[in-house]
Amino acid sequence: MQKKLKILFILSHLHGGGVERRTAHLLKYINRDIFEPILCLREKIGEYLADIPKDTKLFVIERRYKLVTLPRMCKMVIKEKPDIIFGVGHWGMNLIIILALKLIFFRKQRKLIIGVVNNPSSFEHQRIIRFFYSFADLIIANSQGIHKCLISSWKFPEEKIRVIHNGIDIDHIDKLSSETINHIWMKKQNSVVVSVGHFLKQKGLPYLLEALEIVNRKKKVHLIVIGRGGEEKKLKEKACEIGISDRVDFIEHQMVRLIYCSLVLPYVQSISIRKKMVIIGAMVRMNFS
Repeated sequence: MQKKLKILFILSHLHGGGVERRTAHLLKYINRDIFEPILCLREKIGEYLADIPKDTKLFVIERRYKLVTLPRMCKMVIKEKPDIIFGVGHWGMNLIIILALKLIFFRKQRKLIIGVVNNPSSFEHQRIIRFFYSFADLIIANSQGIHKCLISSWKFPEEKIRVIHNGIDIDHIDKLSSETINHIWMKKQNSVVVSVGHFLKQKGLPYLLEALEIVNRKKKVHLIVIGRGGEEKKLKEKACEIGISDRVDFIEHQMVRLIYCSLVLPYVQSISIRKKMVIIGAMVRMNFS
């Protein structure tokens, strides 16, 4: 019988988001005849904890101080001896830890894979992050746009990058689709825009609020923003400032099961000023009926 490959997934937590959802899907559907999955979290929190299969070996690096994270990670790696490390994150302790593990433990037969889920052109400290990424054996981009940026802007060789789009759990979505819609705006059959994603600067949500204000000059349209993040307070303040706070509802991921709407506007991975007018133009031209 062929020995299974141990694959270690490193993540900060399992709060709602694309990275966390993708990790949960991978752990659920990865071929267990070939791989033995291991999950390492810095904090055991998040709604996707419930989606992690019971046979997944789970390690939690509980710590008061960030500096003790690396020694505890090293101890876990020595014990488990993974064949592959799969890390996601463009900055902070995750990237430092992943690189340190590569340099300390991993020989040529061990592989380090880094997943990139946001456009690198939006990153701060790009030169430093590029240096960290250069140690990866393989880089997984979740879109063709990110793949193009890594090659054209960061000059990574094309053979080092693969595009794997985020998976979708169709069975889970079908199950949710049978649930009752419980948002009052949906029950009243109002025109509603839904945005899903973390409240981060690169998502361009302030532009979406400005677009909604312009649309509401001609047509009453509501916006449901699903997510969480550091920009939430600023977004709520902006909605009040431009006079649309009564048309916007901010909802955390775990509060939402299903929302059916006349238009679903997915979150934007990264956005420039030029794209601001694209969003506004698209919304103004949309026939909300």
